[in-house]
Amino acid sequence: MHSPSVLPDFRLLFENGPGAALILLADAPFYTIVAVSDAYLRMTMTTRERVVGRAFFDVLPEDRENPSVDRVVALRASLDRARVSGVADRMPEQKYDIRRPDGTSEERYCSALNTTVLDHAGLVQYLIHTLEDVTEQLLWRTFDTALSNTPDFTYLFDLEGRFTYANRALLSLWQKSLAEAVGKNFFDLDYPLELAERLQRQIQQVIHTKQPLRDQTPFTSLTGETRHYEYI
Repeated sequence: MHSPSVLPDFRLLFENGPGAALILLADAPFYTIVAVSDAYLRMTMTTRERVVGRAFFDVLPEDRENPSVDRVVALRASLDRARVSGVADRMPEQKYDIRRPDGTSEERYCSALNTTVLDHAGLVQYLIHTLEDVTEQLLWRTFDTALSNTPDFTYLFDLEGRFTYANRALLSLWQKSLAEAVGKNFFDLDYPLELAERLQRQIQQVIHTKQPLRDQTPFTSLTGETRHYEYI
């Protein structure tokens, strides 16, 4: 058994932790990188040798379609605020072009959090720059905004016939939230048994044949109103 007085290897813990993060010296304007997590290296498709020891803004992934200085100015301002105030500073989402090893790039959107590490005198010695990849959330938000502005019912299923998405029009008909619908099938959503069986059977038919299917059905909502719907 190890003695409780033996300190763990904090660099090893940081490098193998789940967060995509850099540790920066508080040596503005350079913000020299002194450590990088494996998660950050995977996200930005780079290596530790290309990052550690360099100034932060020399290795910052670029937005090659919009090489504006605004993003750099915003990042520097956030680091400066955290360094001066000693308080964490969170940034909104920004677009990054992550350079792949083959020279091509991948468009990602990330939010950043800059936190401080104080020395024994209470002065900021390091900053921890953490990235969170929010690309899928932004794409989903855009997707949902577009589909929720139509009065038509729009929805997605997985290969088991469970809902993975339903727009606002359909959720309103069901009088359910998206969280209450996702992962459910027509049986779970209390459709009449005969209708639920037909709809689930048609979903599997489309999956197996890879051909579109058009049909129509009456449906009585929770308000008691019965209407006829055509669907594809």
